Amino acid sequence: MKYLKLFLILPFIFLFGSCSDDSDEFIHDQDYDISFEITSADSFKRSGTFVKTSNQEYIDAYYEWNWGDGSNKEKLVSDTTGHIFLGTDSIFEVTLELHDQFTGQLLTSTTDTLDFNEYISAPPFDVEVSTFALGTWDTDISWNYLDNSQDDVYATYLTLALDSNYSSLINVIEGTTSSDAEEDVEVARSGLDSYTFKNLEAETTYYFKVRLEELNGPSSILKGSFTTKTLQSPEVVISYESMGNAISVYARSNNYLNTDSATIDHEFTIATTPALEKISTENGITKYFKPIGSDATFTITESTTGRPTNITSPAGTDTYSDQNISVFYTQSTSSGQDLPLSGTVYSQLYYYQGNYVLYIGDSNNTPVFNSEGIHITFGASLPAVGNFNLNSGNTKLINNAVGSGSPIGLIGSAGINSYKLKIFSIETDIITAAVNNDADFNSEQHKLVFNDQSVSTSYLATIDELSLKSTSAGNP
Repeated sequence: MKYLKLFLILPFIFLFGSCSDDSDEFIHDQDYDISFEITSADSFKRSGTFVKTSNQEYIDAYYEWNWGDGSNKEKLVSDTTGHIFLGTDSIFEVTLELHDQFTGQLLTSTTDTLDFNEYISAPPFDVEVSTFALGTWDTDISWNYLDNSQDDVYATYLTLALDSNYSSLINVIEGTTSSDAEEDVEVARSGLDSYTFKNLEAETTYYFKVRLEELNGPSSILKGSFTTKTLQSPEVVISYESMGNAISVYARSNNYLNTDSATIDHEFTIATTPALEKISTENGITKYFKPIGSDATFTITESTTGRPTNITSPAGTDTYSDQNISVFYTQSTSSGQDLPLSGTVYSQLYYYQGNYVLYIGDSNNTPVFNSEGIHITFGASLPAVGNFNLNSGNTKLINNAVGSGSPIGLIGSAGINSYKLKIFSIETDIITAAVNNDADFNSEQHKLVFNDQSVSTSYLATIDELSLKSTSAGNP
């Protein structure tokens, strides 16, 4: 009986084995027809387009591209596939492979050669490098369009590197302040004719590549190199006369521009001898009080910021020598009437009715209470070093052409919270001082505005800036 059962199931065993062998033969032992064509290539963009031309479909199998440039294999998604090739080679062996869906086993493949040398065409734009503006930490490159085709450029791309193979890349936008660097960075959706590389290193050779792309077309490539300058001491520029009772200083940077540029990540450090009080810093210019009658030396260094290793330049110095004047001032007027300060102006202390009075005017003789000029009454004793409050009661202007010489006091002015005379030093009874108001704006910080409606309804006089060193009044 048991042999009868075995006899009955044997045909099914043979049938199953026969089906299994036929399936394996279908997947692995048949002839495969796969093919593809290279339909286009761009030697400038290093790209190609590939089309699978075989129509036969295979069950439980998939296609995969091997580009031959070291990049990862890519599964075929549609019959037409594009690829940008890595590296600098011109010839690549491109292979289309067919694999078993379940095991990944290679069933068959076909290979064709892409030779970019066969696809070289004339570049769309005729350009050449024209000039370099070299700096220590930045450089500007520019190029000319010899065929006047700049308006036809769709986009401009840039690459910056430390080697001619463009393998050690530098960030095109941020320079060495960023470790995130890419090749062929789009910097404009138009045709540029210049570009400034920023935050570079001193005395370093850089290699650049400019790619100018035509819309839906090829590109022109412009390559070159430049070497940045050595690290310099910043050039110190100081000004006294143009700033009135203060002295200003700024430094020309190690970049290629003539003045400080916000495009470079750097900072200046300023030291003064003797120590001076800093008033403000605006648009790269730092302003200090420098008392009349003393020299001042400025020492400036420049340092990079935001880099893996920051460096500091040698120091640049400059000295302002005193001009041997006792008063420096600038004035402006309204109503066409000048202040009574037309010639050489002097500053003297005098003593009147038990009070010390500071006089600023044209007279070099011993002043009196009604001398033309400005009179500031301190009181029975000289003030201390620091700020002395000025007001309409203690600060008067006498102009003999106005109100028969009647005193005209200070008047409130927009932006000035309170008038102040900053006293730097008092040596015996010689005062070194400058107007330094509590003001909302820098333009109002050093002004004195005189007006008195009881003396004249039209006279308004302004001193914009005033700095002085008085002569002695002698002990009362």
